[in-house]
Amino acid sequence: MSQLYETLAQIKNQPAQYLRQTSLPHLFVFLNGYKIAKRDLGITITSEEQKFYRDFQPWIQQKLKIKTVNSWANIIQLFCINDREAFNYFFELLAEFNQGEKPSEPPSLKEYAWKNPQATPPIIVDNNFYQLLDRIKTRPALYLGKRSIFSLQAFLDGYTFACRQLAIPVTEQEQEFAEFQNWIEKQFNRQSTKSWARIILFYSEDESQAIDTFFELFKDFLQSESPPMLTQSFATSLPENSNKKQINSLLENLSEEALAQVREFAESLHQQEKSAV
Repeated sequence: MSQLYETLAQIKNQPAQYLRQTSLPHLFVFLNGYKIAKRDLGITITSEEQKFYRDFQPWIQQKLKIKTVNSWANIIQLFCINDREAFNYFFELLAEFNQGEKPSEPPSLKEYAWKNPQATPPIIVDNNFYQLLDRIKTRPALYLGKRSIFSLQAFLDGYTFACRQLAIPVTEQEQEFAEFQNWIEKQFNRQSTKSWARIILFYSEDESQAIDTFFELFKDFLQSESPPMLTQSFATSLPENSNKKQINSLLENLSEEALAQVREFAESLHQQEKSAV
């Protein structure tokens, strides 16, 4: 059994351990995060996983006799009374899907070539978690399906679960983001068991606006929580020929502590440029 189907079996038996809500749309976004994590890590998927990602959507449309651009999760929900019924119906349909005739393999699809992740060398992962968040901010519909703070949370849960399943060490950025929950509670003076997504939604008009609020708060969190990491990340991304004026123009939104550190770096860089002339 592939890791994907092992994960689905675990979710079916204990949904609350993996999903913050027993909801098919949340499962859909969780699986999307799971898939993106493997792609970002360069882990190729099994033919069994390929079949699910490639064929389950059209199979659902054919099975339920509906043509739409909506996801399989939304299609299944259309035929159910509530979230729990849709969640259970998904697993019934998935079992039926897997009993069907296996589709023929495409002639050439290197990205789907079978590889056992456990047999591969250890993977060295850069701090790309914040880059992922930046990509989501730019194109939320591509990653989340819809602009929803809970979809964002489910996606990140799926992404990080895939990383841990593959024995990928927790990165510095993931460790830092783990403090976001406590930071949110302090910002809104709410010591509670509610997730950061639910707290942010409480102070937003709807789930869509809560996405924008999240990224605003996340920006404030980075500025207040980890200036050294910001400085290091900033320094490694500087153009080779940057001068002091160009650097300072990029510093408008940094905290005072981070600003002082980066300006110190900029000054030393400027002195090096003068010495080279």
